[in-house]
Amino acid sequence: MPIVVKLRDLIDIMGGSGKNAYLNRRTGECIRIDKWNLRDAKSSKSLEEFKEWERPRIKKIREYLNAKEGDWLLLPINPEKHIKWSFGNSLDDEDIGVKIKSAAQHDPHKGVDRFHDMVVTYGVDEDYAAFYDKELGEIAADWCEDNGISYVDEEGIIAPRVKQGAAVSDLIQALGDEGFEKRRSAARALGRLGPEAADAVADLIGYLAEDSEFKYVAGKALAEIGSITVPALIQALESGDSQIRDGAAYTLSKIGPEAASAAPALIEALWDADSKTGHTAAKALGQIGPLTGVVPALIQVITDHTYRDLRPNAIRALGEFGSAAASAVPALTRLYESSDRFHARLAIQTLHKIGPEKGVIPTLTEAALRDDDSAIYDSAIRALKDFAQRTSETIPALIQIVAEGDSLRAMRAHSALIDIAEEIDAMTDFKKDRRNIPVSATAWQQWWEEIQEQGLNHEYHKRSRM
Repeated sequence: MPIVVKLRDLIDIMGGSGKNAYLNRRTGECIRIDKWNLRDAKSSKSLEEFKEWERPRIKKIREYLNAKEGDWLLLPINPEKHIKWSFGNSLDDEDIGVKIKSAAQHDPHKGVDRFHDMVVTYGVDEDYAAFYDKELGEIAADWCEDNGISYVDEEGIIAPRVKQGAAVSDLIQALGDEGFEKRRSAARALGRLGPEAADAVADLIGYLAEDSEFKYVAGKALAEIGSITVPALIQALESGDSQIRDGAAYTLSKIGPEAASAAPALIEALWDADSKTGHTAAKALGQIGPLTGVVPALIQVITDHTYRDLRPNAIRALGEFGSAAASAVPALTRLYESSDRFHARLAIQTLHKIGPEKGVIPTLTEAALRDDDSAIYDSAIRALKDFAQRTSETIPALIQIVAEGDSLRAMRAHSALIDIAEEIDAMTDFKKDRRNIPVSATAWQQWWEEIQEQGLNHEYHKRSRM
């Protein structure tokens, strides 16, 4: 008899601290295995030689090791950092969202969990717990359906309720079912069919009109069907229904570069009367690429106050293009210098992604030395460090920060210089515990002069380009 697993059990084991989690497709048992447990289970020790509390886990791991191939399936790895980042993006308050995303980049260390502290401080810890469960639940449900395993959701409904191998016509009919799980299962099944589900494209686009979660389920299915949906989605961008226009832009963002032919229509969608569609169109352009007309249009968005609400996604989209968005550097520099600190943070982050183009290094140096916002000067110092492999300009800038910055900035610039020195492999006198190295701009300046005299800076840049 086929097993039916509880989605909650999968969410719990995927959310644990173990490196790998497995499901037995015959029994429905779940197990989490880390390298230490695996080492112990592979040892020659008898079960009785282990402590009593260890025995059940060791026994189960040994059953896993002795099982037939294919009995145990590897569950998806928990993308916790991505979920934390996505949660930050989901918040209505963008300033809080930026701080939470910044905290999400730091691993808990020595009992300090910056992300946890941040969500508690801003009173969104319960919102995050619900968001985390939902995201992991969707990942687990997708995995079950990909592996042909039925599951019971949080409401006690067995899913998928759409039979594997169902005809496209049956799946289209199931999209209109009253139950959300059956509808979602049908949409996912259509997406897995790819271009074979071409007959479902018009119906799925129709469901983009829904102001509900299913709108995004339909969009993901359309994206999985592939680039054959692009002509219909371009047409949908001209719909009289703003939900469909927004859904079409969302779907095109999921398709990415294969939706290049939609770029002109998405540029027009930037100026949509519905600001939500404009936001989504900017994001989609970032995913599709810096095609003709895209970068100038996004520069217009970030410089024209009329479109101020669209700026965040337009700025992020420019960052996706890297050096291809170099023409946006002056506009981004002006945004950094403006009084709007949220846009200033995004501008610095985007300058980092664009690279050490003309005018970027002085702006980053000024931000690292003078800005009062720690998120900004942290980003600026990180950018200068990352650019060291591509240009020699950044090392004098970091030395200047060591010399002129306050203690915190100086230490961060100092740490960046140590990393660079170790990469160049030319600083044997500095290869010590960082806490024992004096913070000395003079010492760094002497090192840099020696590096230049020996030509090691040129060799470093040459190697990094190989």
